Amino acid sequence: MKTIYYVTDVDLLNSSVHTVHVDEVCKNLVALEYGVTLYAPKSEFSDAGAYERKYITTPLFLRSLFFQPVLFVRLCVDMARNRPWVIYCRQSQFLLVPTIVGKMFQIPVVLEVNGRLLQEMSQTERNFIGRILLYSRLLKLIEYLNVKFSSHIVVVAHDIKKYLENTYGDLVANKITVIANGVDTDVFTPLNKAECRARTGLNNNAFIVGYVGIFRSWQGLGYIVTAANLIHKKYPNVVFLLVGGGEEKSNILQLIKEYELEGSVLVLDAVEHDKVPLYIGAFDICLNYPLKNRTASPFKVYEYLSAARSVVCSDIQELRNEFGDTLVYVTPEAPEELAESIIVLINDKERQAELSKSGLKFVEEGRSWKFVAEKILTVCKSLQVS
Repeated sequence: MKTIYYVTDVDLLNSSVHTVHVDEVCKNLVALEYGVTLYAPKSEFSDAGAYERKYITTPLFLRSLFFQPVLFVRLCVDMARNRPWVIYCRQSQFLLVPTIVGKMFQIPVVLEVNGRLLQEMSQTERNFIGRILLYSRLLKLIEYLNVKFSSHIVVVAHDIKKYLENTYGDLVANKITVIANGVDTDVFTPLNKAECRARTGLNNNAFIVGYVGIFRSWQGLGYIVTAANLIHKKYPNVVFLLVGGGEEKSNILQLIKEYELEGSVLVLDAVEHDKVPLYIGAFDICLNYPLKNRTASPFKVYEYLSAARSVVCSDIQELRNEFGDTLVYVTPEAPEELAESIIVLINDKERQAELSKSGLKFVEEGRSWKFVAEKILTVCKSLQVS
């Protein structure tokens, strides 16, 4: 059996989107009859999957820097016993060892890029060391070496492809493939709304507009709360439910308090991923409202659509290219327009039903994690020397 070494230095928490992506890709590669060995920092992730896992104990402080020396030795030793077919590396700010090892042993390395990491780091709260690293050339050098030494690059969005092409030119020519994120269509399915609300303790008589995801500055949650304030004045029965956690949570709670929306905008802590379908199933309308400079292939939108819910989303070209006419698009960072679009949708039941139907069809036509794994394998096969 051909074996793929999948390497990541992210903390695999049970409820994180990173964990979902890593686990789903690994499980579906195994389902396609390929061996997978996952190398990652030791974590609390407990799902008993069908693939081998080799966790490396690391401290929380500068996790990746402590992880990589041990990773280097582990990869070199394991290759002597079972030489992998491909090394698949999920890019992060510091992770460099997999591409170096692949170059040393002449093993193809596929680098997965999920965002403009330097931009994301600049938008996230950082400690003193993080700021020093950001404004030094070290992170840029790591990105350059990963791009240079990788055999192929998989990106989740066309804008990331454009960024790499504009930044690295001929270095990435003909070696980037766009493979968007997927969804587990067996887990995220259309559920009965009343039953979901009963199981989550939500008001069955309210009209619920919901968001599930991490609370980061680029997710536009402040604009969502401002839109909720505008809607509440006309539609007091509309409730906004924000489910998740992150560094923006305290700011969001403060804004809710300033608007006196404690009963109209509810904030719940992040839930385990297997509970997310119940909350999405309880929503009438789902939201994805990132800032205008945000580039990503959002998990949440695939999950919303797979659950047959209508979605209001930031009008970003990358998202239009990915989701077409399955969403309602609104100018980003424009709470008045967001509020108006939600109100129009609240009053148009036929439009809600139409969006639900088209979104579900969109997902069913090739957006599952199995489809993602098949496209990754196509890339891996193209790198093999006959």
